Amino acid sequence: VQATLRRRLLDAYVNSSWEVQSQGLEGHFQELMTGQVGQASQGAVSLTNLIVMGANVLIMVGSALAINATASLAAMAAAVMLLIFLRPINAASGRAAQALGRAQLAFAGAVGEANRMSEEAHVLGVEDRQRAHVETFIDEARRLFIRMQAIARLGPNIYQSSIYLGLIVGLIVL
Repeated sequence: VQATLRRRLLDAYVNSSWEVQSQGLEGHFQELMTGQVGQASQGAVSLTNLIVMGANVLIMVGSALAINATASLAAMAAAVMLLIFLRPINAASGRAAQALGRAQLAFAGAVGEANRMSEEAHVLGVEDRQRAHVETFIDEARRLFIRMQAIARLGPNIYQSSIYLGLIVGLIVL
């Protein structure tokens, strides 16, 4: 996945016009080829895990239906209701991930600019302003990373806790 994405990005960049290439902010192409491709590769690994987990769920649902169809259908209905309930959290997680991606690209641009302008900044004595400028991008990326992690972990934790609660209530009823 990494190699394919990198080749496609490189082909798109090399085959684009100079007008398009010159519009790219400094550091964005490097960030796309490294950090963003790495995150997309993690997504492919997650998809593989999701397929395996889906197969396990189908096997467990089939077994549960064979043992007790009524209880199985009730459990599946509860799971579907939880998924519907958690849909807004999943959407917020996606929006937070997109915002983080944009912030990481902006950070990469600021780092590239700082690198390119380091001699001028030193000669003009504006290193502190340059540092403060890059630090704003660091702070924004950090804030968005923490937000994305919190939202991304909230949904699965609520889902898992709800399942445990349902199991406990079910055992008490039995």
